[in-house]
Amino acid sequence: MARRRVYKIEVGENFYWSDRDLWHIVHIFDDGDDTMVVMKSWAKYKKRWVYQVVSKELIEWWFQSGCFKEVNK
Repeated sequence: MARRRVYKIEVGENFYWSDRDLWHIVHIFDDGDDTMVVMKSWAKYKKRWVYQVVSKELIEWWFQSGCFKEVNK
């Protein structure tokens, strides 16, 4: 039985999100009882960085789902 790789949610990690764009984790902070993650991605058509804030739980679910494409290092 194959083991699933455990992905770290920490500043500097890169991964492909549901929009198929490459996202970078730039900041992690606590907001009351929730842990939030700030991610950025280069919007090639807008020619600027786009930022998104999501809960850490959502990113953990995304990593466990196996639906994302891993970044080759």
